[in-house]
Amino acid sequence: MRALFLPSHVGLGHVTRDESIARFLRKIIPKLKIEWCSAEPALTHLRMWGERVLSCSNGLSSFSNAIEGVFNEHGYNIRMLRNYLSWLKRNYVIVKELLDLEAYDLVFADEFWELMLSAPQELKEGIVFGSDLVQMPYGGGIKGHLLSLILNKYFKNSFPKFKHKIFMNTIYEAPRGRWYYVFGDYVRNWIKRNMFIAGLCTSYLTEELPSVKEAREALGIGEEEYLIVSSVGGTSAKGEFMLRKVFEAVKNIRENSKLDIKLAIISGPRMDLRFIKETPEWLILHKALKSLTTYYMAGDLFIVRPGRTTVADLECLPQRTFGAVLIPIKNHMEHEHISKEASKRFPKLFEVVEENVGVKELTKIIKGKVMRPAVPLKKMPSDCEGYKRAAEYLKNLVS
Repeated sequence: MRALFLPSHVGLGHVTRDESIARFLRKIIPKLKIEWCSAEPALTHLRMWGERVLSCSNGLSSFSNAIEGVFNEHGYNIRMLRNYLSWLKRNYVIVKELLDLEAYDLVFADEFWELMLSAPQELKEGIVFGSDLVQMPYGGGIKGHLLSLILNKYFKNSFPKFKHKIFMNTIYEAPRGRWYYVFGDYVRNWIKRNMFIAGLCTSYLTEELPSVKEAREALGIGEEEYLIVSSVGGTSAKGEFMLRKVFEAVKNIRENSKLDIKLAIISGPRMDLRFIKETPEWLILHKALKSLTTYYMAGDLFIVRPGRTTVADLECLPQRTFGAVLIPIKNHMEHEHISKEASKRFPKLFEVVEENVGVKELTKIIKGKVMRPAVPLKKMPSDCEGYKRAAEYLKNLVS
């Protein structure tokens, strides 16, 4: 039995949660062979896991380049975005040739926008399409609103054409209100009637998480030491800017207090960490880690971008005591929406800080978190372990 997985190559969140689904799917269908097709930075992650990546992936253009161009330099530019859409169309031609040549029992696409944009109706009917949104939130000023309108036009025309759809998110995060009326119904109602709701899909399998003690021992973190973890994943948009401020803030705290703090900076394969000239004994640097599970279980405070998978990973950690600071990219509609909803759902866990926060203010925020005891999550939310439900759904389709 053969399956083809097509994870989005915007960042690492899609491919890491798809890896979890694939690993669990292999447990319940032992003879299943999974092949992968995507672009960087997803390819780097897949190769670290030893997955079978098809050679045609080398011809795909990475859409992470587009996201970085928007938020690092150019801002929203409709002409530029039109050029990026042409990349997706070229990518689709490569994937279409693959699907014409090979016979798969299952094709699973996680926000692989090439298919949504260009695939004909008959092809979409044979593909399982996964997504954590069905309508782009509005934000980012006038240009951001215009971009959301354009994207939502594509969503409206394409989403209903996929016969099998998985909602890889909690229904509580689906946009609500009069602005979120699509497909002739409110978004939440449409999702409930037309999609299989898997729930929050994490980058890890809950049953494989180490204990807190095991994780801290593996990293050499003492019982009295306080570990701060700051990470930027696959899309490096202004990531160096954020990590540099976190580094300077922690450095300030150590120099002006007796707090025993260690900082772990973890970056994706596209990040440049050369701004750190020296590595003091309290700093841990990692680039392109295979998995963050050890750090998730060892950390006391997380300072991260609010990608959907990253926030799901934190929301679903069982029996953990920690704090989290979310720093969304300015005018990034998804980041801002996820941050807002996460802080509403878990106000004692998540604090949202604007991207333009200064080092002095960030130092004050971090020091306050260190001095104030974190509130433990009493139990894992019921909509976690979405990777299990998604895998079971896929199994039922091929059984």
